Amino acid sequence: MKCPPPGSEAHGLKGLSEVVGNARLVALGENSHGSSSIYELKLRIIKHLVEQEGFSVFALEMPAVEAEYINDYVKYGRGNIDQVLLKLTYPSWQTQEVIDIIQWIKKYNSQHENKIEFRGYDMQNGWSALGAVKNFATSNDSVLLSKLEIISTLYEKSLNAGQPEASLLKKSDEVVHYLKTKSYGSLSIAKVQTIRHYMDIFVQSLAFHFGLEHAKSRDEYMAENIQWIVENSPDTSRIIISADNTHITESGSKAGAFLNRWYGKDYVSFGFTYKTGTYSAYGPKPFYEVHLPYVGTYEYFFSKSRYNNFILDLRLVESIPLLNQRAGFRSIGSRPQEVTQFYEIAIKDHFDVLVYIATSKHTSPLKK
Repeated sequence: MKCPPPGSEAHGLKGLSEVVGNARLVALGENSHGSSSIYELKLRIIKHLVEQEGFSVFALEMPAVEAEYINDYVKYGRGNIDQVLLKLTYPSWQTQEVIDIIQWIKKYNSQHENKIEFRGYDMQNGWSALGAVKNFATSNDSVLLSKLEIISTLYEKSLNAGQPEASLLKKSDEVVHYLKTKSYGSLSIAKVQTIRHYMDIFVQSLAFHFGLEHAKSRDEYMAENIQWIVENSPDTSRIIISADNTHITESGSKAGAFLNRWYGKDYVSFGFTYKTGTYSAYGPKPFYEVHLPYVGTYEYFFSKSRYNNFILDLRLVESIPLLNQRAGFRSIGSRPQEVTQFYEIAIKDHFDVLVYIATSKHTSPLKK
């Protein structure tokens, strides 16, 4: 389906509902975190999915605890935009474009009874997860608090030493078990489940950070945390996931592959790419140049379309030879890619839907 260029006020997304179908989870990727054009289009897709299809959760590739503060902002108006910016832990999200998405969700919530939830599912920040459980314990459970104080000390020593203290994981697992068996009658089930989830995230971060023998990959942990969001949302909830293409892909051992395995047709992945322009990245320059696609890349093939910007349902395309074989596909992420930006993939193994934009403009950072 054709879509108007980024920044256009025209809707141009009438066919999107048919592409999404009845899927409960729609994953919106990005081939770089620093493309304003992708985020402008994402916002238009989010608006459509919320207003036309009843999606009610937006989940961003960011730590879960920090996202809860942003959820309080968009649902209840607590805090302010400067505090929100600080909670967007990764510099990639500290941009005007991500703030625009958050502000639109807040405005929508102020005008509608059915609210959009803002969630995070990453697990790299162990301190914030542990801190949230400690805050809970301070008000509700002195026994739990004493256990967490010991864990905090062991955790700090472990980080300083670069390896875990012998009893850190054991005591953390004990707290996980304690929380699963402890009843807090005066508190809502949802509140207690969330605290249990934060403790699980802390244990995930321990295993991941220290490379423990039983550790899973970051992608598998993120997939498990998205699964938790699904299981702890109303059965009617439909969820938008936003992350790098390399996380939402259905190939390999990435988060999207787990979600595709668990949810089947209820999971639809959108891979995003572009032909030319600029992008922002972690580096000394304010922005970087997009390499022109060449013969043998999907982007070169897409650039020959009569449409500058379009959405292609790869599940419905059978007769185009290039789409049935491996070719170069742009992948940048959060860091500058000035040597090569293309990596060979079999695109139909990775994504259900391809979103192509002719020109990328870099994002606008809001915090240095």
